[in-house]
Amino acid sequence: MNVKISTSLDGLKDGNDSIRVDQKGRGTFDTIMNKIKLLKSIDHPIDGFTVTVTDRNFHLVDESIVDLAKEIGVKDMAMDFDLVRSIGITTESCVEKILLLRHYAHQKDLNFYGTWETPFRNLMSNSWLNTPHAFCPAMEGKTLEFNVDGSLKTCGHTNTVVGSSDTFEECFTPESKYSQLIESRLPGNNDFCKGCEIEGSCAGQCQVTLESSRNDNQLVGRMCQLMIATTRSLINEYLEGR
Repeated sequence: MNVKISTSLDGLKDGNDSIRVDQKGRGTFDTIMNKIKLLKSIDHPIDGFTVTVTDRNFHLVDESIVDLAKEIGVKDMAMDFDLVRSIGITTESCVEKILLLRHYAHQKDLNFYGTWETPFRNLMSNSWLNTPHAFCPAMEGKTLEFNVDGSLKTCGHTNTVVGSSDTFEECFTPESKYSQLIESRLPGNNDFCKGCEIEGSCAGQCQVTLESSRNDNQLVGRMCQLMIATTRSLINEYLEGR
C-alpha cells in the first residue's frame, strides 16, 4: 500500500510546546517524537510534518527544525502561518522566514512548501493557462472528504459541509451547495480579488482562511499581503536563477 504518513510538529520542544498542547495544557513535543520513533521501528516511518507558526512560536522556529527533519529522515516539511487567526508579525518578517528556511531545506535536500507557495506554483505550471484551476484541487472540485457522520466536505481542513453521503449524487447538481461553492471560488468569481496582481494564480487563497475571516476581519487582508509578497520574492529568485 502506498500510504504516506505525516504529522504536525511546530518546532523543537520550546516552539512546539508553546502552541501545541494536550487537553491538560501539557506540551506535546515528547509524545509526538515518541510516536515518530515508534512508527519508524515498525517500518512505517513518517514522510513529513507540518509546522504552524503563530505569534508565540515565530521566534523559536528556525533552521533547527530543518535539521530535525533531516535527522529523523523525512522527505517533506511544510510550514504555514496561522490560517485561522491574524498574527502580529510583519509581512516582511514572515517572507524572510519563509525564504530562509526554504533555502536551508533545499540545501538539505528536503521539500519545503506551504500555502504561501501556491500562487507561485500555479504561475509556474505549464497547464494553468489552458485548463481550469483554482487555489487548490479542493477548490477545483477534484476532492471530497467523507466523514464518519456522513457529512461531505471539500477537504480535511474546512468546516463547510457541502453534502451528505446519504444523498451523494445530489451533491453534484448545479444548484447544490458543493457546486455553488466551487463556482464561487474559481478565478474571476472572487469579488475581493478583482484587480489583484496575482488574482489568476491565487484565486482567493485557502477556503479555511475565508471561513475564519468571519471572526477576524483582518485575516484575509493580511494573508493577501503575505501571498503577494511571497509570490513576488519567489518570482525574483526564479528570475535570478536561485
